[in-house]
Amino acid sequence: MSTQVSLFGNLRITVAGRTVTAVNTNRLQSLIAYLILHGDSPQPRERLAFLLWPESGESQARTNLRQLLHHLKRALPAECSSLATDHFTVQWRHDSACKIDAADFRAAIAESAAACGQNDRARELHALTTAARLYEDDLLPGLYDDWIAPLRDEYRQRMAGVLHRLALLTEERKDFAAAIAWANRLVALEPFCEAHHQLLMRLHFANQDRAGALRTYHQCMRVLRREMGVDPCPATRELFARILKAPPDPGAPGPSATKPVSQPRQSCPLVGRASEWQQLMEAWQLAAENGPRVVVISGEPGIGKTRLADEMYQWCVRHGGSAPTFLRRCAVRCECRNRSPRHGRQRRSGGPNPPFANWRRRRRHGLATTVFESGGHAPRRGRGSRLASNRS
Repeated sequence: MSTQVSLFGNLRITVAGRTVTAVNTNRLQSLIAYLILHGDSPQPRERLAFLLWPESGESQARTNLRQLLHHLKRALPAECSSLATDHFTVQWRHDSACKIDAADFRAAIAESAAACGQNDRARELHALTTAARLYEDDLLPGLYDDWIAPLRDEYRQRMAGVLHRLALLTEERKDFAAAIAWANRLVALEPFCEAHHQLLMRLHFANQDRAGALRTYHQCMRVLRREMGVDPCPATRELFARILKAPPDPGAPGPSATKPVSQPRQSCPLVGRASEWQQLMEAWQLAAENGPRVVVISGEPGIGKTRLADEMYQWCVRHGGSAPTFLRRCAVRCECRNRSPRHGRQRRSGGPNPPFANWRRRRRHGLATTVFESGGHAPRRGRGSRLASNRS
């Protein structure tokens, strides 16, 4: 019986084509995630009990674990045989019938390393692209247990390495549009790393897009000043100055011959946003017929505002031959209640967190804004629409 487990983003378990919905509490998800990520060996019950209930006594923790395992067995379909228990250990058995995205991600990285050692660029590129496709989001961002934080950081660092290598490989092929797309994901993943911003600046400049390179520098400067209170390092400022002063290359292709950065791309299908997508389509149709419109997409952090805006943008790219000229601007500022600005980790206590009080006040009203303009004219007042993205 085939089983598929997704650990990047929200936990998703599918058995024989049916989604398992009963594993719906943080404690159940934490237990099964730990077993899946450590499925190479049986886990002692004492370790699991201490891991999940560190402040409880040994007897109470073991009792809690026994009850939780009972609930987990009932939550999983009878056809699922991956969970194995005895009086001393618990294990999630890995076999060919169980596909886990985190395991496939590690295997793809190992495959790329082997291909790199053999100087097989095509195979390495394919393996890295597979890894990047699997990493849809951070490892179970909705769980806040202490054990998962180091693993989440480890996978994030691995993903950063994948994106950096993809950007370099596609740059070698002079495919600057693809390289810029990978570098953009890299900057979004680690926005405080100046080396990533420098890479993106250099790629934009190589793509004959000086404005894009300068825009990347200013974005880097704003992020560092806003979040860390510092300016870009001398190396970043020096690169900015070189790009700013560099004379145009007379032999370089003009803007019309340069590859567009925003090309249609293959991605996972958009799920659960039919109503919002219909509203965007209606707004776009009005803009095409009657002039500019402004659409504001707002909602809680992490529910897919930027993904929805990006899907709309990619749709515009694919239909550029029949649609009016458009200009995309997207800025994401999300309200984070009781969250650390660096890691987004929720506080367990109900009281305020004084060190981050000012930070929260500055971001009290957050939104992601996507503006589509036709003909280069500013939108008129009173002709906007608003979408509130809710969890589906």
